[in-house]
Amino acid sequence: MIEMIIVGTIGMTQEELKKAFYYEDGNLFFRSFVGTRNRVSRLSNRKAGHKNKSGYYQMRLNHERMYLHRMIFLYHHGYLPEQVDHIDGNRANNRIENLRAADYVLNSCNSKKRNDNTSGVKGVWYCNKRKRWIAQLQYNKKKTHVGSFLSKEEAAQAIKTAREQIVKEFANHG
Repeated sequence: MIEMIIVGTIGMTQEELKKAFYYEDGNLFFRSFVGTRNRVSRLSNRKAGHKNKSGYYQMRLNHERMYLHRMIFLYHHGYLPEQVDHIDGNRANNRIENLRAADYVLNSCNSKKRNDNTSGVKGVWYCNKRKRWIAQLQYNKKKTHVGSFLSKEEAAQAIKTAREQIVKEFANHG
């Protein structure tokens, strides 16, 4: 179970967030408000934020960069956990059903297969010295040797089973 603590702040409470924005299908929109010269602001009903280079939606709020997935989590749950995890791994999918509380370790368990992976299976690599496929995973700064196998398919099945036992619903097989 993840300890529910408020680690970061976005400079707004849940109430203030709900006064300034409304949520619709994974997006925050500015509420209508009267701006300068008693005119309705140009921001009224506009989508908040923009996509950055790494694929997250963000915006400036009180001169600070804020990620929309964190704002949406606070909007719905009233607190901010250490990390907010995208269940499907899609950084642009900020629907509340796709967001969950996590800590750094569990959030890293939900990462995708690395780009430099040559086996095609997350956590599996070929050892030329032993002429076997090695299945290995790391959780909470501790490496776990799952086993060595003659076939890549056996190693893939073993690492998948081990990952599901250790990290449960945060398991991402690549």
